[in-house]
Parts: sequence; C-alpha cells; structure tokens
Amino acid sequence: MGLGSDIQQTQQAATPYSQASALLDRLPVGVIVFDARLNVAFANLTARSWFAPQASAVDLLKRVAVEQRAFDWQSILRAQLRQNAMQRFTGSYQRADGAPSQQFELTLSNGQLQDGGETYGFVTVCDVTDQCSYAQRSGTLERMAAIGQVAAKVAHELNNPLDGVLRYAGLARRRLGEQADAKTLDYLDRIQEGVRRMTGIVRDLLEFSRTHTNVDRPATVQTLLEDAIESSTAHARNVRVELRIDENVTTSPFANSDGLLQVFCNLLKNAVDAMDNVGRIDVTVAQTDQWLRIRFDDYGPGVGDDPEKLFRAFYTTKLNGAGTGLGLAVCRELIQTRAGKINATNRDDGGACFTIDLPAPTAKPTSTSEEGAADD
Repeated sequence: MGLGSDIQQTQQAATPYSQASALLDRLPVGVIVFDARLNVAFANLTARSWFAPQASAVDLLKRVAVEQRAFDWQSILRAQLRQNAMQRFTGSYQRADGAPSQQFELTLSNGQLQDGGETYGFVTVCDVTDQCSYAQRSGTLERMAAIGQVAAKVAHELNNPLDGVLRYAGLARRRLGEQADAKTLDYLDRIQEGVRRMTGIVRDLLEFSRTHTNVDRPATVQTLLEDAIESSTAHARNVRVELRIDENVTTSPFANSDGLLQVFCNLLKNAVDAMDNVGRIDVTVAQTDQWLRIRFDDYGPGVGDDPEKLFRAFYTTKLNGAGTGLGLAVCRELIQTRAGKINATNRDDGGACFTIDLPAPTAKPTSTSEEGAADD
C-alpha cells in the first residue's frame, strides 16, 4: 500500500484508522502512519499533496534533507515503534515538479489504534516554510541595518580626509604652475576627479542613512521645480523641459524643502542622462483632494522590466564609475519620510515616467526646525 493508496479500499478493510480518514484529510498538517514493516499504511490528503507516492516510510523520509545530514531513517523508525518519547526533526523537501523547496518540521510518535492491537508509527508534518523565510529575512534586515550604521560612520569620517586630498591636489597644481609638465598636471587632474567621485559616494551614503534634516527652507512646489530645472539642465542645452502646473495646485509652501529639491534634481538629471542630453522632459503637477501628484516624463529608453530595482540601494544602470546606485534609493527615503510615494513605469510611447504622490501642504510652516533633527 503506497502513499497514494485508495482510501476506499482501506475503508473496506475496516482498519481502525480508516474510520477517521475523512477527518484527517481536513487537517492542514500532514499525517503519515507506518506499520511494523515500516510501510506507509495511511497518509492524509495534505501529506499526499506534499510528497510523491512511496510505499516505504524510509524511502519517503530519505527525500527530506534533515539538517544537511544523511539519517539512518530505518533505525530511527524502528526505534520509534519501541519507545514512547517523541522525536522532532526539521528538514527541506525538493519536489519533483521543480517547485521551490519546502521546509518541514517532522514529529515522530507511536501508538495503538485499538487496545492490544498492532503498534503503529506516526509522522506529523508541518510546513514551516513561511516562518523560516521570515526569520531569514529578519536576520538579513538586521545585518543590513548594522552595515548601514557602520557605513554612515565611515562615510562621516572620510569627509575631512577627502576634502584635504582635494585641497592639497589643487594647491600642488597651483604651486607647480607653468613649470609642470603636461603629464604631471594630468595626474593631478585624475586625482581630483577621483576624489570628487568618492566625495559624491560619501555624500549619497550620508543622505541615505539620514532620516531627519535640520534644514528649514519653506518653498512652494513651483519654486522647487523651477530651481531644480535651472540647476539640472544648465549644461544640457539640447534638453527642453516643459513645466505644467494645474491652477488648483496649492501655493502653500513645503517645510524643509531641501529634501524635495534634491529629489527633483535627481530625477531631472537621471532623465537628462537617459536621453544622452538630447530630448524633452515633461513635468506636470496636479492636485486631487489633499494630494499632489508630480510627474516626470522623459523620452529615453525607459526603466526596463523591473522598475522596482531602480530604488534598491547600490543598483545602477549607468556605466561603472558613473553612478553610485544610491540616488533613487535616497529619493524614495526622502519621499517616504513625508508620507508620500514614488514609483517608476514605462511610457506607452517610449521613455520613463516617475510619479510622486505627496500630501499637499495646507498651511504656512513655522520657521522652527524639526525636533530630533540630526546633522551629518
């Protein structure tokens, strides 16, 4: 009799456990019964859905990788038939159909289905895949949080040395003046370029790790967008930005607006880079109830099949050394601290669309800084 045996045939044999088979089939845990010959005498519906048919309980359990070790299941099951103490194991099972492996907790016990009758072994199987995944994710998040704290401290400590290297390289270049040969000047230029790139990475790391700001510069969304457009497209003469703001959009200023200015500048610069400094960017602002929607539409190559990747820290589509992969991660962090959302999609007619939804400011902010503000 195998794991997929006919329940009706079992009922006709009038075995004691067959009377409870209908009830056992309703359980969300797997129940497997094996006899003194270690053959599978019964398996409920849940167990049959998890495991391929096996006549032998030993063969069935051999397919469950327990704690990365090879178990002598024959000895374990025979011992279980003779003892009353329960045994517990945790293992994984790779299904034959190629589905993701499942994590199981196995409990072995024994008992008689009727007084003086044959002793049977019982295997109760619980699917703990979700619990294991949650524990792994929690551990990963804790490690990432610790790494983030260390990275922020390291970035803070690197600021002054990097500034010194950049300053002294500039002083050396000035001191050499016309006496320096072209090769030496080229070396100094490369040093300064590399230090500026490192300074940018440090700045992005600090911004990514910071959750508050002590800057309080109230500004309207129109002012912020106009400043961002002027700043981000100053050297992109072949890029045209069209700004359209609906008449009903609030004129109340945002408090601590520097974070929003950084977000707008980052999105515009990314659009300029994506279009290789040639094209048009449409920026539109609309208001619905108490929400502002700000859209940035460009006509570049789009954002690919998985736009969410763009917001992951250190993920970048730019050439090696051209980007830190923190810009959009910082943007999402800054928007989320304002109870807003930012998403990316592909435009139907080509290009990318970044959408920001923010609670609209309804009153003029005070000039005091946020409590608990942290400096870099």
